Amino acid sequence: MATQTTLEALATVHPNCLGIHSDIKALMPERCARVLLDAGFTDCSYGNDECPSYYLEHFRGYDWDIWAKNDPISIMVVDMASNQSEVQYTLVDGSNTYEVHDNIRDAINEYLCLCHNLHVDHRNNWEK
Repeated sequence: MATQTTLEALATVHPNCLGIHSDIKALMPERCARVLLDAGFTDCSYGNDECPSYYLEHFRGYDWDIWAKNDPISIMVVDMASNQSEVQYTLVDGSNTYEVHDNIRDAINEYLCLCHNLHVDHRNNWEK
């Protein structure tokens, strides 16, 4: 289970997110929380969501107001795994939910691909 120290480190940018969905965060293995932290992810959990969420701030391209919830993509920790002592990971972008992953690294790889594509699409549209 993720340690309080690691969860606090993930919530450094948005400390009000730390206590949101703490029951599900408690199910996340420490190694997965460390992978998120080491990859630069930040807790952006929001009270109206069903699960904890994490994002990479540098893909947003603007100052993000945590309460405005203008997130293009975030990784959500989902507690609907077949074994309720484990979690799964999926990506959401406000209107779409993507493949569910058992492995946090697979979710991060999908996140990076989607963010890169979004960044390129937005840049191309802006340059036209």
